[in-house]
Amino acid sequence: MKDKIKNIICDILNIKKSALSENSGIETIKQWDSLKHMQIITAIEEEYKIQFSEEDLIKSNNLKKII
Repeated sequence: MKDKIKNIICDILNIKKSALSENSGIETIKQWDSLKHMQIITAIEEEYKIQFSEEDLIKSNNLKKII
């Protein structure tokens, strides 16, 4: 699961997996803005057939928290 989520994030942000760590997020990667964040969340929701709550959306601001 972790690897698949990393792939989703890297594809959306157009970055290499080597540029992504568990602490990478909206505050550490310049391409990761609020619009890209919503694209990431939507892609993960579609991939795993889940839905993030509004609270989870706010808290999920880096890879570790998303996983």
